Amino acid sequence: MIWKELLNSQRYGATKSINFDPARSPFEMDYDRIIFSYPFRWL
Repeated sequence: MIWKELLNSQRYGATKSINFDPARSPFEMDYDRIIFSYPFRWL
């Protein structure tokens, strides 16, 4: 397994309409997307 071939700089499902908030890191945006998702709240 070669990690450089597996890693991708593009985000899955990213569209050009997403506004980047400089106060929040990409990690925080992903974290909130998961935590506040409907399926995760059912766990």
